[in-house]
Amino acid sequence: MQYDSYKLVNKYKLTETETKILDYLLNNIEDALDWNVRDVARNNFSSPATVMKLAKKMHYTGYIDMVYRLYFAYHRNKESKDEALDISLDQMFSQITSADFQQVIDLLRENQQQVYVCGSGFSRPIAEYISMKLLVLGFNCIFTDLFAVYDHHQAESGLVILISKSGETGNIIKIAEKAQKSHLKIVLMSATRDGRLSELADMTLLVSDENRLDDHNRQHNYFYSGSLFLVEYLMTLYSSE
Repeated sequence: MQYDSYKLVNKYKLTETETKILDYLLNNIEDALDWNVRDVARNNFSSPATVMKLAKKMHYTGYIDMVYRLYFAYHRNKESKDEALDISLDQMFSQITSADFQQVIDLLRENQQQVYVCGSGFSRPIAEYISMKLLVLGFNCIFTDLFAVYDHHQAESGLVILISKSGETGNIIKIAEKAQKSHLKIVLMSATRDGRLSELADMTLLVSDENRLDDHNRQHNYFYSGSLFLVEYLMTLYSSE
């Protein structure tokens, strides 16, 4: 299985050589467990110091830590692929508590007069759907990726809903930073709490992501469809209160 690494490359600002080494490890992860730093360096016409620098850049303690963590990530993806047809909504939202759902509903009630929604790439259609869904339910809601709208000189009190599978989408981070400075409440729908966006959000709703290493969404992935299920479930809870 070939993995795309461009988001990791962007996140950690990897050089061309570091990117080549990372791709080499990702695409040969089973064999990498038996290699040492010198093997990897030699096979990539590089130096052991460069391989170690890559590990440190990605916040691993060293080469062994990096390889084992990439190995476990690979097997989580493989296991989820084998179990793809058996996934349930309970699994998809296993890290969202009833208190989390209630908190979102409370935020929606408190900010019904102004809700902003945004997402980009594959998340954009999800964000647009959320915006339309809230509109037909009587919310004053707009989908917008214009930074100026979230600026404290423009935005009034309200709620911002952001969708980002990786939690590291660059333009969404800029929007979240402006929204935070404007004292707007931020709800993030993501597959991770490790990203910069989760740090900026008031709360993060975690939706299952079976292929964290698949940046281009070439493999099966229930994050986007799961996000739609999540929205519908939230709206059911909202309407039933």
